[in-house]
Amino acid sequence: MTEADIFYRAFYSLLREAEKDGAITKTIDAAAKAPDPATLSVAHNVCKVEEDWIEAIERGLVFIGRAIDEERQFIRSEGEIQPIERVRRVSKESVQHLSRHSDLITRKQKDEIVPDKLYTIKRDSDFAVYENRFLYLLLCDIYDFVSVRREAINSAYREYSGKYSVKKKVVTPTRRLNFAVDMTDEQDDVTSAPADRECAGAIDRMDKILQSVAFYLHTPLMAEVSHSPKINATITKTNVLLMNKNFHEALLLYEYLIAYESDGYSVERAVENFDPE
Repeated sequence: MTEADIFYRAFYSLLREAEKDGAITKTIDAAAKAPDPATLSVAHNVCKVEEDWIEAIERGLVFIGRAIDEERQFIRSEGEIQPIERVRRVSKESVQHLSRHSDLITRKQKDEIVPDKLYTIKRDSDFAVYENRFLYLLLCDIYDFVSVRREAINSAYREYSGKYSVKKKVVTPTRRLNFAVDMTDEQDDVTSAPADRECAGAIDRMDKILQSVAFYLHTPLMAEVSHSPKINATITKTNVLLMNKNFHEALLLYEYLIAYESDGYSVERAVENFDPE
């Protein structure tokens, strides 16, 4: 039950009780016929969202998802000389190193030359390449870009104000009554404010963008990259960012967002007037 429902029921209950008294009924009728009218106005915000930035982000997210799926990486190799007892795998690099360092061969075993030490290679995949870190930066920027506008629109949307004003002079054969009432009601948390379809559709698209960005940020690749050193806002345009279709489209979106200076939406105050009688 809304506040309006509660107020209406209370007023209707009061009116039924008042109608039982003839004198009060005459005063009510005289007040209704008094020449000074009452006024009632309701004001709320109407938001218009520009769709250019929404469309640009929606398009860019497609390529960002494809770029993440590429899982670009480089192989980091680390070599060290270990005692032969600890060597589990002999690689091509191990043989080449041994051929250049015969001093590691110190003993024979059943007519076989056995080195005491051997060079081994350890290879690890590293996903913290520059391009992946760029994707992480871009996703964070998109989330901030959309969140700020989504919150501002939502805040404006929830603002509401109502004003009721009445000034009456009531005269009956036995009574002279003057009264004035001014009431204002301002709220900034109206959750039931009706949204026009256009703005509601734009808000829904923003929410879907935020959901997509959150999903990408929680992929295994981005989760790993999030622990890597962050890159600054001055982007180095590597060959991958320039030549790879998916990464190049992501770069274009980044440049679009940092150059975007408009709020991306406008707010107008709409006032509706009613006859309370």
